[in-house]
Amino acid sequence: MPERYCTLSLTLKGQGPEYYVDVATPLGHSRKDIQLTLPDCDYEALIRQSHYIRDYNHNYRIREKIHRLGSSLFCFLLHSHSDVKQAFQACVHEVQRNAHQRQYTHRNIGIELIFESADLAILPWELLCDANRQSSTFLLTIPHTSLTRLVAETASTTVDRFSAKIAPPVHVLVVMACPTRAVWPQGDARVPEHGTINNHNAYAPKPVEMPAFDTLAIHDVLTEVAEEFGQEVIQFDIKRQVSYRQLEGFLQGPYDVLYYIGHSYYDDEEKESFILLEEESPLRHGVRVSASRLREWLQLSSIRLVVLSSCSSAHSPPDNFWSGAVQMLLQDTRISSAVGMQYEMPIYTATAFDRAFFRALAAWSPVEFCVAAGRQAIAATIEQNRENRTENADWAIPVLYQRYNLRDAQRDEPLMDKFVTIPEGLYSLGMPPGNSYDLHEDLYSRGQVPIASFEMSRWPVTNYQYQQFLIDMRHTPPSHWVHHRGKGPVWPLDEGPNHPVVGVSFNDAQAYCRWRGGRLPEADEWEVAARGQSGHLFPWGNGFDLNRCNVRESRKGGPVSVFTYRKGATDLGIWDMMGNVYEWTATPSNDTDQIIMGGSWRHGYKLAVPCLRSCAHREEGYDCVGFRIVKS
Repeated sequence: MPERYCTLSLTLKGQGPEYYVDVATPLGHSRKDIQLTLPDCDYEALIRQSHYIRDYNHNYRIREKIHRLGSSLFCFLLHSHSDVKQAFQACVHEVQRNAHQRQYTHRNIGIELIFESADLAILPWELLCDANRQSSTFLLTIPHTSLTRLVAETASTTVDRFSAKIAPPVHVLVVMACPTRAVWPQGDARVPEHGTINNHNAYAPKPVEMPAFDTLAIHDVLTEVAEEFGQEVIQFDIKRQVSYRQLEGFLQGPYDVLYYIGHSYYDDEEKESFILLEEESPLRHGVRVSASRLREWLQLSSIRLVVLSSCSSAHSPPDNFWSGAVQMLLQDTRISSAVGMQYEMPIYTATAFDRAFFRALAAWSPVEFCVAAGRQAIAATIEQNRENRTENADWAIPVLYQRYNLRDAQRDEPLMDKFVTIPEGLYSLGMPPGNSYDLHEDLYSRGQVPIASFEMSRWPVTNYQYQQFLIDMRHTPPSHWVHHRGKGPVWPLDEGPNHPVVGVSFNDAQAYCRWRGGRLPEADEWEVAARGQSGHLFPWGNGFDLNRCNVRESRKGGPVSVFTYRKGATDLGIWDMMGNVYEWTATPSNDTDQIIMGGSWRHGYKLAVPCLRSCAHREEGYDCVGFRIVKS
């Protein structure tokens, strides 16, 4: 899967001309207080050149200057000291080695920049360009390469990273505002397509006709994503023509994500960023909302990820870094991640970013991968429109800031990769005599059995997860899947990305587990995980409940999303351990068969009792058998 990164973490500190960096990688490289050397141009020159991103869209001659700026930043950050250069090259070689050996770990490069110096935080690091490559490659145009700007945590309470510990579905508040007329700073010669301004002019009232964007088209994009991934995974609450008063009320709702699509700008006179909403009148004139006021509203909300898909929402002047909109939102709030735009972005590339970001978010990818997917979508869109437009650097405009907790700098795994620990101990297996379910006496109690600690995936492996394995390993897909040009193997139309994968043989399941760095559970481990620490007959207790599982009596007629039966989880939070699909185990039944457990949508509930062990031929794939992963 593409979300695994070999992360190069760089902590930048000091003030010019003396800058220092601490470097760390998961490969064991660690050094502190390495002095960095500025390139031939000085700091002020780098600041001036950063505006080339904005001018790139309007002057094709800027291309060479953009490459020089990116190369200067690359040499300063990654090549000015041998230890940093060695750590970066080690990460590159590790990723290449994993790709060659088709391993799951460390598939892509992630760069984390932790800023203790606002001087360096203002530079356009998204333009990092490896001049040593023959084609002078921008790092962030390489698929799934991420760059995250991290800021030290300032909130009084610990803030969890967004992509962890949120139970599905993720609730997204989409706010769209496109006023017909608004006030802009004096001297702006043009009003860009996506509604920003020239950020370097003195402020004076100047009513301007605002460029419109197609809210219906954006609505269709969101509907398409919701239908593909399912309401049980992601839910959009779309608000159009939003006013000042309405937004304040909306933010009190049960949302995880705020996604603003509209216009924004930085006011040099007031030293603050603003977004635009609409008047509550037929004229729909623009009303400014400052980033500081938005921050006040967010302090009382449940939102932890904010995306401002509006121009200049991540822009700030060199002398006041924290006045930018997304930078300000990370201060003294529960926001853990914020995405904004450094400069103006045309509508056609902004829409491509929005679509790709939402699709990755619905697939439970971490935020940095969502942004990386958005960059790749922008690059692809630029390539498709090259005949009509000059080449531009729009892919460098999105910026991701995340909260950095100094007490715990480790990344949480994406939710779809969440594992639950089963502690070591003595567990009762089998069913006690005298049960009321008329089951075979072979199921009677086997007494207490010692079980070593292990981790089990919270959900069965899904279609989406298995698809990534098929693409990556070129493995043979289940016989009922189809091949889609451009997408590779695709699950059937009557299934969704979060349905448990079926039609996989025991050998297929083992191959997937090896790719993921895990294995199939033993039958005893599976039963212990399904019955929980309390040893209940069913995952949730001792009494059967048809509303907690998908069995024949449920009359679903097939598998359902793994997120459907939340109330059927075990006391440790493992879902779908009874019904929906049987699951392969690593325990053989005889020379040709393997034990399967858990029951399915096709069979009655008495066959789904967690202590019941059925069997299936290990070479066959079945429409009612899937699997999940464990790690020792």
